[in-house]
Order: sequence, then structure tokens, then C-alpha cells
Amino acid sequence: YFEREGVQRSAMTIPWGDISTAFTTTGIPNIETYTAATRGSFRMMKLAPLFNPILRTNWVKNQFRNYIHRNIKGPTPEQNEHGRSLVWGEVLDVHGNRAEVRLEGPEGYKLTAVASVYITRHFLEKEVPAGYHTPAGLMGYELFTSLPGTTLTPVY
Repeated sequence: YFEREGVQRSAMTIPWGDISTAFTTTGIPNIETYTAATRGSFRMMKLAPLFNPILRTNWVKNQFRNYIHRNIKGPTPEQNEHGRSLVWGEVLDVHGNRAEVRLEGPEGYKLTAVASVYITRHFLEKEVPAGYHTPAGLMGYELFTSLPGTTLTPVY
């Protein structure tokens, strides 16, 4: 559970690829990512192991694919233009010192597109060391504070 604006909400861990890049960037070995979720979604995820054998069949997978293709759409242009992304981060060191930050920016799809252009521009215009790097590893927190419509706020 987490609290936002005085309202307690439920969340669950998710296996985002961000965990890998976050470790590469920070060296922190025990990173977890969460997403807000309804209690019903959380309960369904807990029951998933019971249904996994059925869900793995080709017939069921095809039914889901067809349903998703027909019914699930991304955000409307209006939602994309006016939606907001909210990200919260917290880190604790071995001594119990804590730091917290909040990121607010454009709707997720728009944020991804704007960030992709910004990162590409950075790589084309700057001297970048050879080898593998994450964007945050090369650009630091400026990656977030330089994007239009994005604010990064430390929480004390």
C-alpha cells in the first residue's frame, strides 16, 4: 500500500526491464518496481498460478490476442495530450538514510516519445564514451528535468 494525497492505495511489484537498467546505472542490487493496482487485480494475480496451465494453451492465447486486438486501444489523442505520469522513488542505504523523489510528466506514451527524441539528440550532439551506457548513467537526473512538462521534486 502507498498513500497519495491522503488516500491509501494498493500497489504490486512488476518485473519491468527498468530494474536491469536501474541496477546498471546505480549498482543498487535489490531494486523493486511497483505499479498502482486495484485490490481485485491484486487478487487475480495471486490466483494466476491456478490458471497458468490453461492460459498457456495456444487456443486461450489466441482468444486473448484477438480480444486485445479488437478491444484494447491506447490513449486517445486528448488523453495523450492531457494525461500525466506520476513516478515515485525511494532509496535507503545500509545505515537507514532515506531519500525520496517524485517525477511528474506528460502521459506515458508521450513521455516515452519525447524522452526518446531528447536522448537521441543528446547522443548526436555530445561526446559519448564508447561502450554500453544507460541514458540516466550518461545524463544523470538532467535527463528528467530537461524534458518539457516534467518536474523532479525531492521530498524531504
